[in-house]
Amino acid sequence: MDVGLFISELLKEQNEVSLPGIGTFYRKKKSAFFDKSKGLFYPPSFELGFKEDAGSVLSEGLIEHIRSAKNISAASARYFAEKYTDSLQYALRTTGAASLNSVGVLQKAEHGLSFKATEASGSLSSFALPPVKEIKTSFFTSDRRQPLPAELPAEVVDTEAVHKKRRVWPAVLLAGLFVIAATITGIYFYNQELFNSLVKQVESRNPRKTVTPVAKPQPKTTADSIAMADSIIENTLKQEGFVVEQPRDTVNINTKTTTTVDSTRKAVTRYEIISASFNRRSEADNYVKIMRKRGIDASVIEDDKKPKFKVSIGSFTNNDAAQKEKRRIHEEINKEAWILIIKNNNNNK
Repeated sequence: MDVGLFISELLKEQNEVSLPGIGTFYRKKKSAFFDKSKGLFYPPSFELGFKEDAGSVLSEGLIEHIRSAKNISAASARYFAEKYTDSLQYALRTTGAASLNSVGVLQKAEHGLSFKATEASGSLSSFALPPVKEIKTSFFTSDRRQPLPAELPAEVVDTEAVHKKRRVWPAVLLAGLFVIAATITGIYFYNQELFNSLVKQVESRNPRKTVTPVAKPQPKTTADSIAMADSIIENTLKQEGFVVEQPRDTVNINTKTTTTVDSTRKAVTRYEIISASFNRRSEADNYVKIMRKRGIDASVIEDDKKPKFKVSIGSFTNNDAAQKEKRRIHEEINKEAWILIIKNNNNNK
């Protein structure tokens, strides 16, 4: 079984895949770049990398991918993956190199293992964007180029005359205002009757308007204000065609409230059907994605018992219903599924 092919397929969906005693294959982002020798602009993409780690463990996502693709049990999928890992380690010990076919080649180096990805897996994804060829353009052609004139004509402006004109106008304006002010002052002091007659003529042309405020009836007390507001609302409703009912003398209002407190505590028990367990949250999330692609509503449950992250594909509050669903899952999805019992104490008030 070519497990390397499954590793290559799985790296297109998740970020990393680990093999025990060897290390982790991962995908990393590669920025867009320009190949000057080929004249091509390459889009951003993902490329394959490798990190040696003798303490790594087998990825549960790889086991599930093999199990789903070959329609075998999880135990069988784990057996094939571990057997494939043993063959890689044996090749590295004996020949110093191990080929992963669709993924690349591992080789022993001075400071550990080195990895060279194949051309097929070297670029996992380019976001569906093809390389773009450089287009060389020229803004000018030889027949359109015209020499610039050696000298440009310049208009001679008498700047001194312009500055003189700008200085004269403010002086003339100030002089005019001074003459007007002096004339008015002289009339006021030497011929006051003429000054008063001029003021009356100006006022007769622009008479002042006197506005007399209209007094509005103001309510004397708070009761008068409420009565006035009620009458306005009543008249408005009658104009709209509504029938206004006269207020009754007394109204009985019950302001008592009854509060029922139930202090009983009920223990709620959940039965979760667990399909797989993981030590890493990322592996559990990848498994959930695979299940949801198959139309199964899966979720991650954290538990104190290891493996900590468990993937539930069914949740029930009744043991009989959970047992019935587990039998169906054994036949159609996963023969190794089991039931996790979770007890929660809720206060119903």
